[in-house]
Parts: sequence; C-alpha cells; structure tokens
Amino acid sequence: VRAGADAGPSMTHAEPKHGIRHHAAAPETGGFLDLYPDLRWLRLPLPFELGHINVWLLAEADGWTLVDTGLNADVARAAWQRLFNTALQGRPLQRIVVTHYHPDHMGLAQFLWDAFQPQLLMTAATESRTRSLLQGAQAGQAQEIAAYCRRHGIEQVEQYTAYITGAGYRNMVAGLPPAVTQVAGGVPLRLGGHDWQPIIANGHAPGHLSLYCAERGLLIAGDQVLPGISANISVQANNRDEDALQAYLQSMQCFTALDPETTVLPAHGPVFTGLHERVTGIIEHHQIRLQRLLALCEQPLCLAEVAPRLFRKPLQGIDYVLALGEAMSHLVYLLNRGELRTLMDGEVQRFVRA
Repeated sequence: VRAGADAGPSMTHAEPKHGIRHHAAAPETGGFLDLYPDLRWLRLPLPFELGHINVWLLAEADGWTLVDTGLNADVARAAWQRLFNTALQGRPLQRIVVTHYHPDHMGLAQFLWDAFQPQLLMTAATESRTRSLLQGAQAGQAQEIAAYCRRHGIEQVEQYTAYITGAGYRNMVAGLPPAVTQVAGGVPLRLGGHDWQPIIANGHAPGHLSLYCAERGLLIAGDQVLPGISANISVQANNRDEDALQAYLQSMQCFTALDPETTVLPAHGPVFTGLHERVTGIIEHHQIRLQRLLALCEQPLCLAEVAPRLFRKPLQGIDYVLALGEAMSHLVYLLNRGELRTLMDGEVQRFVRA
C-alpha cells in the first residue's frame, strides 16, 4: 500500500482529531500482541517508508484464520519463520483472507500456502488483478503505455511501464495458488467463531475487502480507513476510464453506516475508535486537494506538471508513479463534474479550469 497526502504520495502523518482515540499499545515490528484472547495482532516489517503492515490472526478450533500476509521480502519471511512458533504456537493456518491485491497484503500468500495449504479467500476483482499482474505485459500494452506517457508529458516511460505491467509487482508477490475461494458481498464469513460481514469497495483497489463483526464491534479495515494517513487513490494507464476518487468517496457511506463506536483494525498504524470522525477527515482531505488542484489549473497544465505541484516535494521512484495516479484521479473527478476541461498542445493534453 502507498498513501497519498500533502507531504507526498507515500505517507502523511496527522495528529488524532477530537473523537479519534488510538489503542494505547501496539506490537513491535516482527512481533505480536493479543487484542482479545482469540484475536491476535501481528505487525510485519516492510522495507520502505511505511515500515510495517498489520495482519490479524483469529483463533479457530484447530488452528488460525489470517487476514493479509505481508510483502514478499526477506525481512517479512524471516519474521514469519519466527512467528510460526510464537504467534501461531505451532498450530496451522487453516484459512487466509486477503483484503486486496497490493503486494504488502498479497505478497506472501504463496509462501504461506506452501507451508500450510490453507483455504485462500479474496474477491473476484482481487484475484483477477493479481493474476493479470503476475502474468505480465499483454500484447501491445507497452505501446499503449508509451502513448499514454506522451499524452501526459511523462518522461520516465520505462519506470512507469514497469509499474503498470507488473514487473516490480512480481518481485514483491511470491505467486498466487491456483485454488481461490471468491468472497461476495452480502454473504457473511464465519471466522474465529463469529460472523463477519464483507464490505467490498473500489477506489483504492478494485474489490477491496473489509470485514465487519457487528457482534464484537470490530472492523478489519485493510487500507480503506487508515488513521493519520490516506490511501493512494490512483487512475493510471491501465484504469484510465475509472472515476476512482468518486468510487472511493462513495464507499465511505458503507462505513458511516456502521456503529460509531466500532473499533477499527487498520492495515497500517494503530488500532483506533472514532470511525465516523476519521471518515469525515478523509473526505475533507480530498476536498482540500480538489480545491488546490482547481487553483493550480487556472493555467493549463499537463499531468506531469500537476503532480509535483500538488505534492510539494521531490518525487522519485514509485512515489512519482503513485503521485501521477493520485493527481489523475482528482483531475478525472473534476473533469467529470465539469469543473475542468482539456485542451491539446500538440501531442500533450493539458487541464484547465472550466
């Protein structure tokens, strides 16, 4: 996962606002703690800025259900080798639920499947996007991406192409087992002796899965609702026609319908309560960004000119690609509402306030 915000597309820190209360304790990276006797919080290392991902173990009669897997990286695999005997207490993983296709959530599904052969659950969209990226570039895709880069003034064509076609993804995801059980909305999952309602949303990732247990007042949120940082919302060359920001903002209605005292178990950062306040803060964050974008586009700008102005920091590597996607999602949102228009400057498309 990467997250978008004013300081850059990879992470924004924010002090908790009134009504948002962070859980006092958190496991060390590579360790775990028990939130409840039957629900264990593991924190796996990530070798980039976010630093960690939270994954969740739910106790079953003869083993465990795991939500998310960690990244296919040496530090994460080494952490799992220790956790097999500590957090798992020598008991098998019987089931893995993956919230979405991003590498820190999906990356070690094959590694853990090889060790335990658990049932693997995810949405149809997550399975489809994962298999597509693992398969690699399709015929003609590189040419289409190159044309997209010319149209939007993107100079780092090779790097951008590698991201879109999944070359980097295949380094961070060990594989996907052939047998997947697809999760559908409206059909509760029985996990750890309780019913969990799937909440399937789009915007951050197609078919992103969160899990809500009304009986326990718990939400396993994945990246959909994070404390203090905001999830990256991208429109890229391979999803250019989507209004990803609209889909994401619309999905927030699902979470404001939940009990406001719900305890949120996010993929990054602390466990917290204050779900409704946090959703409001996320929406306000994007509204501020939209207004800043309108002000920038008083003069015609191409995508590659918008992104560095929007994030106000030097952008390199994957952060540059994600900044392009985040900027484009906001441009598309404003275009679809008639607040921006486009004009062509030779081969380059520019955006200007309508």
